[in-house]
Amino acid sequence: PQTAEEQEQLQALRSRGARGPRVGAEGTLTYLMTFDDGFRIVFADTNGPITDEAKAVMANIPRTDITIVPYAGRFNADLQNQNSMPYVHTYKPRVVLPSHHEDETGVGAHFDMPVYGLGMAVREAFPDARTIDPLYLSALCFDTKTKDLFIGR
Repeated sequence: PQTAEEQEQLQALRSRGARGPRVGAEGTLTYLMTFDDGFRIVFADTNGPITDEAKAVMANIPRTDITIVPYAGRFNADLQNQNSMPYVHTYKPRVVLPSHHEDETGVGAHFDMPVYGLGMAVREAFPDARTIDPLYLSALCFDTKTKDLFIGR
């Protein structure tokens, strides 16, 4: 069991993290990585509003190659898509890789939640985009020159 001091430290960390009160008002961390050959990856760490700064950056970038989209794996995909699809619309990826879709229940009952609702919404918005849902802990490799995708074990 955690000591009272350890519990207090954990609460302090959580208040500054994804559960902090500033997330909804100020956005979350999002990284745009552009390789020398022009290949672009976006990683968004958790759901939050798309900032004006992110929109301004993307105004001159037609699309990204991969966007790692926060997808918390709620049991209601429509509600989750309201949070996740703004990332897809902003970054216009060729490949959408949902993250955070593991156990949202907190009881360890689900290792991986289905992402079909997101895949269908992505397909409707960007018919040439692809949503991937590799098995848990699978290796992914993207060839930045050919833009081929390999999913390993």
